Amino acid sequence: MQPNWSASLDLIRDVGHRLRETQRRSDQMMRNALEIAQKAVTAMHEAEERAQLAEAEAASASARAQAAESELEAMMRRQREPGEPLITEVDQWLRQAHRQLQQARDARTDL
Repeated sequence: MQPNWSASLDLIRDVGHRLRETQRRSDQMMRNALEIAQKAVTAMHEAEERAQLAEAEAASASARAQAAESELEAMMRRQREPGEPLITEVDQWLRQAHRQLQQARDARTDL
């Protein structure tokens, strides 16, 4: 039996072509996976920045609410003098708003 050199060379070329094609597809898949990973990392950093900004805004709002509550308490002390009415409705509303801000901040930090 004589070796078929022509068929053997064709087989070697075909295998080489398939290997190169497989390598190209593998490289493309790696590039796609890397791009997806980079986008995920970027999105994560952006979400973290937004969370930090929201937390800072919540802290600022809480500080403003505490300042308003302190000022209201001072005003209430001044108005407790005989003959002047108490501002209980405003006081209750501000205290409730302050509690809600604190709860929102606490819920945000629990995430």
